[in-house]
Amino acid sequence: MVSHFKLNDVVGLKVNCLSGKTISPHIAVVEPIIQGLKLAGVKDKSIIVFERFNRESETAGFRVRPTPEGIGCFGTDELPGGGYEAEPQLAGSMGTCFSKIVSRLCTAIVNVPVLKDQDLAGINVATKIFLCYL
Repeated sequence: MVSHFKLNDVVGLKVNCLSGKTISPHIAVVEPIIQGLKLAGVKDKSIIVFERFNRESETAGFRVRPTPEGIGCFGTDELPGGGYEAEPQLAGSMGTCFSKIVSRLCTAIVNVPVLKDQDLAGINVATKIFLCYL
């Protein structure tokens, strides 16, 4: 991980907790990623575990901690002034309004996907990650 991150990066770990505790990334998977980031020199206060909503994170077993000190864990809904950008960003014919965690807080993103079905592709592991390149 050392070659992928700078010491001053704010690294967001995007977890997918929509399906609850059974099908979401397990804490036992996220913790070693955090340890690797720390070994690479990323400070605790520069690590954010995030999802769309606090309740999704909590349902999956993550403890929400919207703290400026230590590792943060919170949903886009936690951000003051609205959690999503007002204007969608387009990639071809598809568009999305980015979470302000991605567009304003993080300088690097680690996607922690889960295997799930998807209406268009049939299977989805990390097909949407192209939208997270900064």
